[in-house]
Amino acid sequence: MNIRYLNYSLIILSAIAFISCGHKDDIINADMTYNLSKTSQGSIDDVFCDLEVIPLYFDGDRYPKNVMNVTVSDTYIFILDINRIFHIFSAEGKYLSNSSSKIGQGPGEYSILMGYSWNPYSKMIEILTPDRLLFYDIDFNFKKSCAIPSNTNKNLIFGQVGDLSANEHILLPTGISENPNRVMFYDSSTEKITNESDYSKDVIAPSGFGSKFLFHDKDSVLFCPPAMTPYIYNISKNTLDSPVIEFEYGKNAITRHDVEEHNSSEEELRNFLVTCPKDIRMANFITTPKIFTLFKHGNKLSDTFVVITDRINHKSIFINLYTNKEQSFPIIYDSDSSFVYSVIDKSSLLNSTNLILGDKKEIAEKISKIDDEDFVLLKYKVENAPRSACVQRHKSDLKF
Repeated sequence: MNIRYLNYSLIILSAIAFISCGHKDDIINADMTYNLSKTSQGSIDDVFCDLEVIPLYFDGDRYPKNVMNVTVSDTYIFILDINRIFHIFSAEGKYLSNSSSKIGQGPGEYSILMGYSWNPYSKMIEILTPDRLLFYDIDFNFKKSCAIPSNTNKNLIFGQVGDLSANEHILLPTGISENPNRVMFYDSSTEKITNESDYSKDVIAPSGFGSKFLFHDKDSVLFCPPAMTPYIYNISKNTLDSPVIEFEYGKNAITRHDVEEHNSSEEELRNFLVTCPKDIRMANFITTPKIFTLFKHGNKLSDTFVVITDRINHKSIFINLYTNKEQSFPIIYDSDSSFVYSVIDKSSLLNSTNLILGDKKEIAEKISKIDDEDFVLLKYKVENAPRSACVQRHKSDLKF
């Protein structure tokens, strides 16, 4: 299932529309700079010390048709499948509800899903359609609907939504919009855009993987652009502030010049981005101890790798996601201050021994009651700990 998901992400990349990248004229000094080109090879034991495996008990025949996105909160687990149906679980993996009854053309239903969010302030699920934002409770009872200022005549179509409060949201335009490199602040109580920020001058290349772009870091809200840029920005008072984190990607990374050389047509740029042998940053996942940066440099599974950067000592390691056709590092779907989350089917997990921290037999016993096709949530604890400490904990303090 995860392999199909990764392949699907590459299909998404191949469908990214042409965008014109602006030039970076101003010198920007971020609060923190991390050099991702100075890395050594590491392993999963260098990164995580604890693993909690949570079986996801699906209800009857309501299995997802490939996992596309995962969102984890303190109390719920949300899974979006390839059919745009949501499956909701408790934090312990108990099946609660799904959105299949809301697929349609009637009131409180959606037929085209552009993006989604779990709003921790209002405790509601938000589904973004081409022209409206729909709100549901945890049982998928429809609560309300708000018009969003999309405008097909001006090539403004929104593809992602995030939340700053119960009524304050962020809307991100799609790649086919006239200027996709914008952050638009939207108030659902007034149905108005309250502010807009543009980061076009910082874009190196169009890219994307997953839907996570907002991270809560202590008292700050950080914005990770869905395009490849050197920066992560702070958000405050409905404004995109100056960058707080800067990445140095190194000489093996794609450059703005590379993109400009292949942008004579949408098809040329698309094909170049899919097959480009240079490193293209696909996503960031931020935790308090470490930052995880996903890269690709080709169109094969073996061409994907992650760079893990320690935020204190600034040292980085890289790990290939697949080694000898075996998955050697989890595909990260979500993260919070202390954990990163992955979802995988039972059969693939038991065949991917590199993903298992601790005793494989104990994990097999824990998930023995679910079918091979069922999914499990992998909750990895991220800590600043040396490898020896991790190994010792695996032996003596494994949690189930």
